Amino acid sequence: TKDGGLNWKVLITGDDVLFNSITFSPDGHGWVAGEFGVIYASDDTYKWCLQDNGVASQDYTVWSISYIGNHMVMASGI
Repeated sequence: TKDGGLNWKVLITGDDVLFNSITFSPDGHGWVAGEFGVIYASDDTYKWCLQDNGVASQDYTVWSISYIGNHMVMASGI
């Protein structure tokens, strides 16, 4: 959404994965957590990409993610 949630655009991932949690910064940057780890979008929210976490394997699930400030998020998972 670009209008505060009045209108939404569906984005197709092309993958069969579960999304568990989503959070946004006050300026519109977004993070989504799920089976794949974490994906991130800049404030245009039309270009999402896998967040580099410094872990070689992306074989983990993130259950919850929360914006904590200064463009940082806290995530938990296995």
